[in-house]
Amino acid sequence: EAEAERARVFMSAIIDAVPSPVFVKDEQHTYIANNDAMCEFIGKPREQLMGKSDYEVFPEHEADVFWARDQEVFDSGLRNEHEEAITDAAGVAHWILTRKRGYELPGGKRMLVGIITDLTERRRVEIALRESEGQASRLALVASRTQNALIISDAAGRIEWVNEGFTRLTGYTLPEVLGRVPGHVLQNDETDPATLAHIAACVARGEPFQAEIVNQAKDGRRYWLAIDAQPIRDKHGQLTNFIAIESDISGRKQAEEELRQAKLVAEAASRAKSEFVANMSHEIRTPMNGVLGMTELLLDSDLTERQRRFAQTIRNSGEALLNIINDILDFSKIEAGRMELDCTPFDVRGVVEEIAELLAARAHAKGVELACN
Repeated sequence: EAEAERARVFMSAIIDAVPSPVFVKDEQHTYIANNDAMCEFIGKPREQLMGKSDYEVFPEHEADVFWARDQEVFDSGLRNEHEEAITDAAGVAHWILTRKRGYELPGGKRMLVGIITDLTERRRVEIALRESEGQASRLALVASRTQNALIISDAAGRIEWVNEGFTRLTGYTLPEVLGRVPGHVLQNDETDPATLAHIAACVARGEPFQAEIVNQAKDGRRYWLAIDAQPIRDKHGQLTNFIAIESDISGRKQAEEELRQAKLVAEAASRAKSEFVANMSHEIRTPMNGVLGMTELLLDSDLTERQRRFAQTIRNSGEALLNIINDILDFSKIEAGRMELDCTPFDVRGVVEEIAELLAARAHAKGVELACN
């Protein structure tokens, strides 16, 4: 008995030295030994485990699973491993691996030794790694399928990676441009030097930049490019890369040029129209002044009352026509933004009588009496 007690104490000391949860059960599935890590893991003191079965410690549905797995070890004498997700006494989820093994004792008795390994941190790393790989795969797919050109360069602007969109746009593959500065490959004599200086300065300072430049493809085709470049820094703030998104804006630039040309044509047409109107108005005004002058001379002569009324109507109509000509000339002032309103008192009765006098002759010819009151 003394020897057995020393063996038990020795076994307990070994078990307690193990950092992982360890338990020992007899053939009746009763706990006969547990270390401190096991007690902490399930949240129960040692005295609540010793001499108890799983049915006295855990819920029945869990105890059924533990009993079946233990019995499998007792029956076969082989090892048994199970990896599963559980919740500890504090309500924290864990992934654990439980290893059990049966042992034959003197006298034909058997016992089972189990050790629990917490896999939670490893599982989290594996999940994070899978998510990271999946995200990288999705990003690579997006980058390869996008129509825009994507360039990843080092801190000095030398190309490290390009997507298929870059090859479609420029005609150059990654091996052809690897380690080269994009501008050294794609610039031509039409590329604006001021824009190039701006890009170089931003790269040197590690700043983002946007620019529109003319580039040249491998086959000699010229195209307009819109660049949006962003610097990438590590956790210490050190510049590591640039990522540039490049879009072909040749169609937009062509449309802008066509609009500019159309605007120039429209402005030229407008100027020609204004000049024509001004010239014609002056040409019409010259004989009109002659008509009015002769009418004034006619009114100064000896006329009957009827003749004087006719001559006065001619003068009024001529003055009205001259006002219309002046209004036409005002169109050029309107287009130039120099139109001014002239606020002048006038005789409403006189204007109405002049209009009636002007129209009376034609009305009389049609047998219509025209009168105003």
